[in-house]
Amino acid sequence: MDKKLIALFVGVFSFIFLVGTYTKKGNGPSVEFPGYKNKTVSINGKTIEVEVANTDAKRSKGLSGKNGLDDGKGMLFTFSSENVTPSFWMKDMKFAIDIIWIDDGKIVAIDKNVSPQPDAQDSELTFYRPGQPIDFVLEISAGKSDVHGFEIGSSIDLTKAL
Repeated sequence: MDKKLIALFVGVFSFIFLVGTYTKKGNGPSVEFPGYKNKTVSINGKTIEVEVANTDAKRSKGLSGKNGLDDGKGMLFTFSSENVTPSFWMKDMKFAIDIIWIDDGKIVAIDKNVSPQPDAQDSELTFYRPGQPIDFVLEISAGKSDVHGFEIGSSIDLTKAL
């Protein structure tokens, strides 16, 4: 087979593969995370597929740089010890989220409709904190905690995510 034809075939295949990993939803493409398969949490009967941020690098990156989340998807942050009081910010975020703070299998706080701060310097970014020690954090698209009736005291099943 001619080298140019092989190069064209590889290029076309790569383009099709890359385009196939993106889906159009809402304001733009939403990246499918590799960790979604078989990783879920459930709140009030609503199952959410999650990418688990379980390393310092993944927790630091979070959802920054991504264009959005489809309904029913999110990111679950786990920590190396229980009862931590982390700070979250919207560095390099492109879309608004709800931050759900979890302790002992229950929602203890929700920061709703947390918006990106695209023009803010790092020193100007708002920090979000749970107000008490927590075990996990779940980030979902803004407004979805209200849509699904998530509230303080709601139980969350994390067994299929850990």
